[in-house]
Amino acid sequence: MLNWGLGHATRIVPVVRRLLENGYEPTLASDGRAWQLLREEFPQLDVRELPAYDVHYGRNMVWSITRQIPKILRAVRAERRMVADWIEAEGFTHLISDNRYGCHHPEVRSALVTHQINIAVPN
Repeated sequence: MLNWGLGHATRIVPVVRRLLENGYEPTLASDGRAWQLLREEFPQLDVRELPAYDVHYGRNMVWSITRQIPKILRAVRAERRMVADWIEAEGFTHLISDNRYGCHHPEVRSALVTHQINIAVPN
């Protein structure tokens, strides 16, 4: 889950609860305040820390995000390596990611939760 804010963490909470109700024991991962919220909400689960995308918004959102692309790509590469290591070491079979673009793997079923079907940009 990408730490774009607590909204992303809170919308995953019902998904995690449903997984628990159905007998699954998910491993969670995030960063920052979302990581803290998940640890508090699910103290019985393994909650791991992912690299922060550390995105900041300025007055011009497009320019603001564009300037941060190298930093975002470094975080995505780092989380891809982490996820691959976890899959190899622990045999995870499914991934559910909330806007964490490096949290997928070709050998496991992966789902991306997002609210942006088409990213709206000016012009």
